[in-house]
Amino acid sequence: MEVFAQPAFKRSAEGWESVDPAVSAGTGEWAFEALGLVNPVHFGTTAERLVAIDGLGGEIVFSLPGAQVSAPTLGADGAVIYAGLFPGVDLELRTDGGRLGKRFILAKHGYPTNLDYFNAQCRLPSLWTSPSRAPLGADGKTPLFDYCLCCGVEFGYQDATPAGVWKYRAQWIAKGGEWDSVDQCPAEWSMDEQLKQVPSPFR
Repeated sequence: MEVFAQPAFKRSAEGWESVDPAVSAGTGEWAFEALGLVNPVHFGTTAERLVAIDGLGGEIVFSLPGAQVSAPTLGADGAVIYAGLFPGVDLELRTDGGRLGKRFILAKHGYPTNLDYFNAQCRLPSLWTSPSRAPLGADGKTPLFDYCLCCGVEFGYQDATPAGVWKYRAQWIAKGGEWDSVDQCPAEWSMDEQLKQVPSPFR
């Protein structure tokens, strides 16, 4: 039996098929859509209908009152980006891993940068050293479900168990250990030094 750390298959009228996290151009009110997920996701252009997810009981809509929403853009890495929702704040939404993930990017001068935003408890490569916001929560058991800028793991999901960590880390290294957010990689970064910081029992 093979165990997957993230959704890998979904059932359709034709039977079981692989989950496809790809984001493509949308139709109607939706700028983009990820229709191959277990629960398809739609990305809107208004604060009232920012994101919608197709659930078993109907549509689930997420709004962001007060946000200045314009048409999002699709990044080269597949992320849906809403620029300038609030002064100095962008929103990045991702579907890799088979589920919806979010990250607010604080870019205005005087705000903390992404490198300050996360904590040193990424269990995969253990990058972050600032205690400003722990991705696994202050108690180490309440994850934020944000993404690591380095390895791309979703805190509290692929890293929930040692086995999940080992598998995800092996896949990340096999792909070259490239940064998920390349523009945030420090010039002095070393994978070898970073891997030495992985906390036990996740080594």
